[in-house]
Amino acid sequence: YSRTANKCIAYVDGKANAECLVYLASIFGLKRDKIELIRGAPGRQKVFLLKGVSAEQVRQRIATLLAPGGPEARA
Repeated sequence: YSRTANKCIAYVDGKANAECLVYLASIFGLKRDKIELIRGAPGRQKVFLLKGVSAEQVRQRIATLLAPGGPEARA
C-alpha cells in the first residue's frame, strides 16, 4: 500500500490525479477509461474505481507488488 500511495502523492501542481490514473492503469493492465476517480480529487487520499477488476484481483496484485523483491523477483 505505501509504495502505491507514495507513487501517487509524489506529484504536485494538480498532476497527482492524472499520474495516479496512469500508474494504476499500468499496474492493473487497464485502459485509462476503465479507471474512475470517485473521491479525493483535491486531497491526498484518493479512491479509484477499477472497472472490470475484482476486489480479489486488486488484493492479489497489491500483495505481489508489496512482497519482498516486488514482481520482478517472480519473473
